[in-house]
Amino acid sequence: MASFFVLVAIVIGLFLGFLFLRALASRRGPTTPLVRIGITSGENEAQLWQQALTHAGIWSRIIGGTGGAYPSIPYQHELWVKAKDAELARDVLGVD
Repeated sequence: MASFFVLVAIVIGLFLGFLFLRALASRRGPTTPLVRIGITSGENEAQLWQQALTHAGIWSRIIGGTGGAYPSIPYQHELWVKAKDAELARDVLGVD
């Protein structure tokens, strides 16, 4: 009889744990779609592009590179912007 209650407690515990994890996962909030504008020839060019976009009021993110630990590999720096700003960002940078 005691083993039955242990089994029921385990099943209830697993179910509650599942509900808790599901609730945590749903709290991430909305996501913003991003678009890759281009791949630069190096870190310096990526930073120049990002500065130009910042001056135009466009949020951007550089993805890739080495973060300064080692010399960066050319063509590994991608510039991403919010999808709603993609056309304006391409106009600011003069890229297709």
